[in-house]
Amino acid sequence: MESSAIVSVCNYFGMRCAVALMASDKHPLSQESPPWAWGDLDFRSRQADFIEACVDLAIG
Repeated sequence: MESSAIVSVCNYFGMRCAVALMASDKHPLSQESPPWAWGDLDFRSRQADFIEACVDLAIG
């Protein structure tokens, strides 16, 4: 929803933009899957890697 708003504003003003999204959770796919939870133990590390990759792409 927020990404759509940013893209709409950029389109209105004729500006280029890009959106990068990272999923923070995974819903169970079957009865045997672990229960739903926000992120996991390694989420903070993967989040930092994702942000660093986005910054590298932007200033690249």
